[in-house]
Amino acid sequence: MGRKHEQAQLIFQLGMLCSPLLKVAENKEVYERDERVRAVARFFDEIGKFRASFGHFASSESGYKYYPQEVQLAMAINNVQNPAIRDPDDEDAFFIAVQKFQPEVLNIILSIPVTTESTIHQAQTPFSTYCFVKDLCSTAKKEIVWLDRYFDFKVFHRFFAEVNPNVLITLVTYPESKLTSARDKDRYTSFMDMSRLFAQERGTKGYRLLVHEKFHDRLLRCDNAMFALGGSIKDLDQGITFTITKLDVTPENKKECDYPVQHGEEIYGTNHSTHR
Repeated sequence: MGRKHEQAQLIFQLGMLCSPLLKVAENKEVYERDERVRAVARFFDEIGKFRASFGHFASSESGYKYYPQEVQLAMAINNVQNPAIRDPDDEDAFFIAVQKFQPEVLNIILSIPVTTESTIHQAQTPFSTYCFVKDLCSTAKKEIVWLDRYFDFKVFHRFFAEVNPNVLITLVTYPESKLTSARDKDRYTSFMDMSRLFAQERGTKGYRLLVHEKFHDRLLRCDNAMFALGGSIKDLDQGITFTITKLDVTPENKKECDYPVQHGEEIYGTNHSTHR
């Protein structure tokens, strides 16, 4: 999982690099000029470190060097540097360039193929399980499908905060009508409250929520990689560790994952743009 973790860490580093400037760009009037100038100066100090990290990732796999991606990154950096060099007083041009830079570089990072080497991830601690699943989600390129009867509200900020905005996240869980205990009903209510906020953030192109009663296994598909989780992700708080098994993408396994999505009741998504 080393390369996958490196890729996820690079995405996190990109977020840390750009997010202060993106906040300034959204509310420039809140920041005094000196604060804006210092934010830009910090960006140019950190961008060299980010480029070095990217260079290491692009060349650290034995027998491979992702040179085109390194050139693409250099061009993206030039595009964001040029407005600041041409006219330091033209803040609008620079901030527009930064807003284009972040998604462009994210796509460059994700264009470097990374495989999940091990067939079985034997978690040593709940934290190692969290890191493994978070890395899978944050490096997805197109789609995440996750089936779990007992999601809780923490799934959103723990695993999806760094997911590419272009990725469609589809969650399938158990219907409220099938829950019997007060504790489960409270968990479901909290999950739904956070789901509504998440839906406002990502929209129907980035998030779907369905309920279905006829599934049992906890399955996670990130693009074309499928995994069976040996426990519910909500139980990490209870110190429970479990294995995560990489599945072959056979027609049978794919059907087991796709059936609840195809036949579930949509709570939010393409056909229900208002979250129920």
